[in-house]
Amino acid sequence: MTFLPRKIYEPGGFAYLFTDGKCKPLAPHLAGLETSHGGTRRREVPWTELMERKRERQRERLQRKRWFDPEPSVVPCYVWTFFNRQMIPYHGWYCYVVSRHFEIAVNFRGFRTDLAESIMREIPLGILPVRECFTQWMEAFANAYPRHHLIDKRPAYSPIARTESTATRKPSTVV
Repeated sequence: MTFLPRKIYEPGGFAYLFTDGKCKPLAPHLAGLETSHGGTRRREVPWTELMERKRERQRERLQRKRWFDPEPSVVPCYVWTFFNRQMIPYHGWYCYVVSRHFEIAVNFRGFRTDLAESIMREIPLGILPVRECFTQWMEAFANAYPRHHLIDKRPAYSPIARTESTATRKPSTVV
């Protein structure tokens, strides 16, 4: 079926329908006509039906956009550890999970225990994966994955890893 909007029947601003050689005005409550079978059959379409179709299409589109996928997607990322030599105020070891879409500090301005423990479990270095051993793990990690030469563009101590993330692209665990 082909929908012909009211504007087709409005030359000069007045809506007329030509049928059987006669000209009759198009009713104001009609949005247009639907034709089928080469234009032999016509069906009048009121504004209420047209608006309901639009609302239904909008509902479907919004539902597709708002649909939540319960399965986390896998996002490539790497773990970056470094030692800050500045004495005041940020002296010490730090760890970040970095991807193309986000950077998450594991132990800067708060401590992400779940993330730190999952990283320690997935990259075992002979240290117990608990919060208290995270600084020792970062030192062992830096020794196990050093930067090989000065022109290496990756940050120091950064092996490639993968992280699972939710729809908002915030990582939950490292795989």
